[in-house]
Amino acid sequence: MLGAVQLPNTAFQANAGTSVTADILFLRKREATARPTGHAWEDLRPIETEDGPAYMNEYFAAHPEMMLGVPSLGQGQYGRELALGAFTAGMGQYSAAPQASMQAYGLLHGILLQQANLGA
Repeated sequence: MLGAVQLPNTAFQANAGTSVTADILFLRKREATARPTGHAWEDLRPIETEDGPAYMNEYFAAHPEMMLGVPSLGQGQYGRELALGAFTAGMGQYSAAPQASMQAYGLLHGILLQQANLGA
């Protein structure tokens, strides 16, 4: 995995009428003989929210600047669940929405350049 951006649970509210947190993952296929590299993203890690402790994907736990919102606990279909609420100014470590957007753009730009160079 090259990187990821987590969208807030309001990202699809206007066009789909749903509240769901969505992740955009940037993956690179590796050669069959190559060892896995990149960011760790397969496990959960504990985090603290204003509502209490929760578990989150290890990539986002290590890179809160790549979350475009604030993690919080709420009531879901199966009990309490973690959601990424909409970004608001002054949210401490989670106030980096512009930084995450720029990092995602830079990541995507780098992938596209690499693909263009491989095809040349």
